[in-house]
Amino acid sequence: MKLKELATIKRGIKLDAKYLQKTPMLAGTHVSYYTLESLLLNNIASNVATKDLRKLEISKDRLLSYGDYLLFKTGEKWTFHRYDSISGQTLVNEDFFVIRSDFGIVNDFFSYSNNREYFYNQLNNHTEITELSIGEISIFTDDIEELQRPNESEILGLRNPLQEDEVSRIRMTQKVITLDKLLKRVKYKEIILDADFQRRPGLWDYGRKSRLIESIILGLSIPAFYFDATNNEGNKDDWQVIDGLQRISAVKEFIVEEKFTLTELDYLPHLEGTKFSDLERIHQRKIEEFEIIAYILDRGTPKSIVYKMFKSINTSALRLESQEIRHAINPGKPAEWLKKVGDSEWFKKVGHSPRQHERMENREAVLRFMAFRQRKYQAYTPDMQNFLDKAMTDIYRIPQQDLDLYEQELKIVVELLITILGEFAFSRKMFDTNRAFRVNNIIFELLTFGFSGLTKEKANQFKNKKNNISERIKSYFKGKPASFWESDYAYSKSGISERFADMEQLMKNLTT
Repeated sequence: MKLKELATIKRGIKLDAKYLQKTPMLAGTHVSYYTLESLLLNNIASNVATKDLRKLEISKDRLLSYGDYLLFKTGEKWTFHRYDSISGQTLVNEDFFVIRSDFGIVNDFFSYSNNREYFYNQLNNHTEITELSIGEISIFTDDIEELQRPNESEILGLRNPLQEDEVSRIRMTQKVITLDKLLKRVKYKEIILDADFQRRPGLWDYGRKSRLIESIILGLSIPAFYFDATNNEGNKDDWQVIDGLQRISAVKEFIVEEKFTLTELDYLPHLEGTKFSDLERIHQRKIEEFEIIAYILDRGTPKSIVYKMFKSINTSALRLESQEIRHAINPGKPAEWLKKVGDSEWFKKVGHSPRQHERMENREAVLRFMAFRQRKYQAYTPDMQNFLDKAMTDIYRIPQQDLDLYEQELKIVVELLITILGEFAFSRKMFDTNRAFRVNNIIFELLTFGFSGLTKEKANQFKNKKNNISERIKSYFKGKPASFWESDYAYSKSGISERFADMEQLMKNLTT
């Protein structure tokens, strides 16, 4: 889709410098100061006093909001910066464009360097850069399905009230620990920093890491840390980071690994260029003995609580997808099995795009097969999020030989469906070639559920009559109303029951 359909794009405005305060607002870039008094590189943003805003009569939508993207040019090179301040009184000048969107796919798009490079190249194709020309650039045309989820928060269960038994089972411990003790846990791998999902440690630049160290030296408060210890068994006491990954990574890189020297500091410029070992002992001690507040979710806390905390607390610019969070809170057997099946060569034929692989949508598809294979659809109760969460946790209890059988069964089904329906067997493109569609979860769930019960003899009959079977299946999906594809209805109890019962009837008709 075109960016203008997903975001609001506005150019900054020209203001008299007398209204602007010299304030370093945009931490995280290589620019030290930000003012609009001239047209130099460092003229990015400034605070404007409330009294001056009233005089200028500037509409609120001109003020930057948390998560806005600033697009600007330095020489011949375009650059993005994600605005992460919450001051609410910051403006940009006319040399900058502001891109604002509530759609997660826009944030996801700009969070990848290769996508930004694509965007810059598209900009260079225009002789004049305006709000209109920026808006005409297409992004993620295969992700239109994501925009058809009006009640996503309900589907994910984020607004669902907690059940009484869930509330009574929450086990959270609050601890005050020093940074040197935190790093000792990291050293002995008792804090997991390398979980196999998209949020990665070490994403901050050196300026932002340095200002964290600066705050610690000054004794300023920093946000609390949240950890998940629900997967511990026996005497094990490992913590999975829910929130605080980048801060822990920054402290480790500065103190233990000495990967960087302090730079772009706001209050202690005399410490610029120093490593941890270069600091006076008084500063080293302040860092080592700095106390942080840690909240730990202990064993016995429902997985639904852990999921909600990952989803609501995580503040990364890269929004975590549902399966990435499940992967993080179900390490070991469930995560490893889904990864093995989802990344296998035969499953790649399902057709997930590289981006969908990066965000683990292929592994979620495998989990959806397992969920409806293991749990009867008649017993489904909303929401889909809890249904999949429980299905993934169930994998811990399934014997490995049974998992091997499920893997083989899914492989046979996938290859059979591709033989009959072609390369777009799991996409709406199977019957609608006028638009770009990604792998569709509803089609995948129904077809893998329906075909998993076929005998070898019936499967061979289907292959022999594949043209007829193909046309009947395509006709079945092509005639479905819009409500069939809308997630707010599709994953209600009645929506699931109707859909799967209908698929069972279709399979009976095909096999008679």
